[in-house]
Amino acid sequence: MQPFTIQELEKNPVEHFLGYHTKNAMSYDFDDADEFTLVTSNEDEASEVSYRKDPSKNGFVWVIEGRKVKGRTEYYLREVFRPIKKCEKAEEGHYAGAKKKFDYTIEGDGVSFGDKIPLNEMPWFDDFKKRNGNFGFGLRALRDEKVKAEFLRLVSDYFD
Repeated sequence: MQPFTIQELEKNPVEHFLGYHTKNAMSYDFDDADEFTLVTSNEDEASEVSYRKDPSKNGFVWVIEGRKVKGRTEYYLREVFRPIKKCEKAEEGHYAGAKKKFDYTIEGDGVSFGDKIPLNEMPWFDDFKKRNGNFGFGLRALRDEKVKAEFLRLVSDYFD
């Protein structure tokens, strides 16, 4: 059973957030990470997405993976999840990345898309990627309503 519906994603008044994973920064593949878990150094955004006592009021996190393929980065929309508890300080050394330490853990329930939703060829993606600093900003609010609508369109088949 899915932890939320597409209608909740569409109509929920809480914020949507963008997370990013790349082996280059994290030192491990996306598929080796715990499902519906994101680590970040951005304490403010991590707290904002998951601070409520009632998890149904928490934000949603859309996770994009960047994967090096033949010298080019391929991007995939991998999952969307809602945190189920307050963000926590990561265990000492547990989430050391290849380039920096990630201090906070966000865990939730969600829906996985595998690597079935490639983003590179989407007409809006290059501009979206540039506006988001090539995803170098870490966890951040997803404020672009057009992109959120595109994400919802792309994932609609994954919901009952």
